[in-house]
Amino acid sequence: MLIQCGKKWDISEEEFQNMDQLVKDPTDKILCFLKCASEKQGTLDEAGNVEIKNVDKMIAMMKLKSEDENSIKDCIRKVSKVKSCEDFRNITKCLPSN
Repeated sequence: MLIQCGKKWDISEEEFQNMDQLVKDPTDKILCFLKCASEKQGTLDEAGNVEIKNVDKMIAMMKLKSEDENSIKDCIRKVSKVKSCEDFRNITKCLPSN
C-alpha cells in the first residue's frame, strides 16, 4: 500500500524515513501521498470520511507517539471530509508539533 502510493507520488526513501518531520509542514506531494496511503489503509473511506477506528494505522505510518493518540483522534473527529490532497492538511494540523 505505502509502496504503491510512494511510487505514484514519487516519494524517496529519505522522505519515507523522515515522514514524522515532513508531516509538520507537508508539501502538496506529501499531502497527496498521505491521502493515498490513508485511503489504501482504510483510514479514509471512499466518500472522504475519516474512519476513526483505523486511525492507529495512520499514526503508525507517520511514526507518531502512541501517547498522543487520544488527542489526535479527538481532533481528527472534527475534520470534515477529505476529498482533495489539500483537505488532508486539516488532518496534519491535528498532529503534535514536536
